[in-house]
Amino acid sequence: MPVLARLRYCVIAMYFRDHNPPHFHIVTPDSEAQMAIASLSILEGAVDRRAEREARDWAAANRATLEAKWREFNP
Repeated sequence: MPVLARLRYCVIAMYFRDHNPPHFHIVTPDSEAQMAIASLSILEGAVDRRAEREARDWAAANRATLEAKWREFNP
């Protein structure tokens, strides 16, 4: 699982050959969630509000990178 960013409250990661819709994983020491790249909404799982907000803010600022990595990892 390639790590794309290590933030204060969470890690942003993406799996190779993962299922659609395009998404990334928000990983904390205690939990994990999947967030859609297009809508920045939680698809599955749950993390605390602090980690979710941090991940959403990071993803909004780095959406082009997330989309490019999704295409690279999921041809």
